[in-house]
Amino acid sequence: MNIRAFELHDVNDCVSDFIQSFNSPPWNEKWSWERANEYINDVFNTPKFIGFVLFNDNENIAYALCFKKYWWNKDDRYKLHIELFFTKPAYQQKGYGNALLNHIENYAKDNGLGSIMLFTKKDKPSYRFYDRNGFVVIDNLPNMYKQMN
Repeated sequence: MNIRAFELHDVNDCVSDFIQSFNSPPWNEKWSWERANEYINDVFNTPKFIGFVLFNDNENIAYALCFKKYWWNKDDRYKLHIELFFTKPAYQQKGYGNALLNHIENYAKDNGLGSIMLFTKKDKPSYRFYDRNGFVVIDNLPNMYKQMN
């Protein structure tokens, strides 16, 4: 198992693996290739992008697409925002996600980032995963949403 930087040549594999992962249970979303490709490319082209790929024997297993973002906090440092984090379904519950998250945490510490932030759904296994890994809900920072008709 190895971890390396996410690069442009990873986009197509990431799109395919993303669709496989998020169109399957428990997410059951309906991503088309076009929309998923647009999303992955948008994240990849975000200023201050930082991405990682966990792989084994030349097969990509897990991805983390992140970016540095300035966020006011007590020590006036950037934070790392995890926009997308997933492990291919066949490799879930085998420690790969924990290894990749641990790598991200070490990256953040080594690069002086003040915190790591992300969004996930409370009713999905990812919520429990992040909770077990020390992430907490910020009570005074709700994620708000408004549907436009």
